Amino acid sequence: MSSDGARVLYTEENDIWLADIATGERRNLTQTPDRVECCAQWWPGQSDAILFNSWTEESVGPNNGFPTVVHLDGNGYKVLDENQGAYGLPAPSPDDETVAYDQAGQPWLYRPGTGPEPFDLTLYGLSSQPQVRVVSPAWSPDGRRLAWIIGGCPQDECRSDIGVFDLEAQTVQFVHPYNPVGRGGQPPAPIWSPDGRWLAFNALAMNADNAGLWVVRVDGQQEEKYHLDAVFSRAEPHPIWSPDGQWLAFSSTPQGVGAGLWLAEAGTWGLQPLDLPADAYPLAWVSPRP
Repeated sequence: MSSDGARVLYTEENDIWLADIATGERRNLTQTPDRVECCAQWWPGQSDAILFNSWTEESVGPNNGFPTVVHLDGNGYKVLDENQGAYGLPAPSPDDETVAYDQAGQPWLYRPGTGPEPFDLTLYGLSSQPQVRVVSPAWSPDGRRLAWIIGGCPQDECRSDIGVFDLEAQTVQFVHPYNPVGRGGQPPAPIWSPDGRWLAFNALAMNADNAGLWVVRVDGQQEEKYHLDAVFSRAEPHPIWSPDGQWLAFSSTPQGVGAGLWLAEAGTWGLQPLDLPADAYPLAWVSPRP
């Protein structure tokens, strides 16, 4: 859903569609019988384009396709990088100059003027190892930091972390390491608070004490983290911050804080239930048009 609540992107029969909420008008933006599209997202600052993943029907392998863009009039369809399929979803930078994504679990950046380039882990004191996957990027609101989910099984024990990379200082902060459960696909990207102080994420950990929905402070101050929904569930809690950063909305299961939609107040992290159907989940915070 767009930030003003006026339009919605959705997938139907392997194409990306745009719907106008007020008029009900719908338009197929991709119309590509030879490709499959999914996971469309609005591109902040690019009012006339969207970002998504796509692949051919003949493609094989455990991946989510390739980062792709198209304009809202249906023109300008472009696959940004067809070298190797991505395990996670792409993330555009706040200044619209860079798209972060992965190639088969390795971190990459796409810049419109120069094209694809690897994200150099050695600049941050890390080694590039093919068996270590770096996926599901998320930019801080000011574009100075880039979080990736980093995981692998280098010594017969699997581990997952969130690595927060400071792009100017060339340092990295690791938060909430845990031993993940086996599952198909990669975890979704963490979600930054609007002020860049907090990350919200769902940890699919083997240990129940580490599993569930967490918020972790990542602004360089004393580390704080809060366990909002202490339950392992393969159902994604869909955490979404309010535009002012005062609330975090998420969905839970009956095994967690209770089935349905919840609000956590930033700072106190007290929980408030919302009177909605038990299977509801948050989609977006919107500022309706006057």
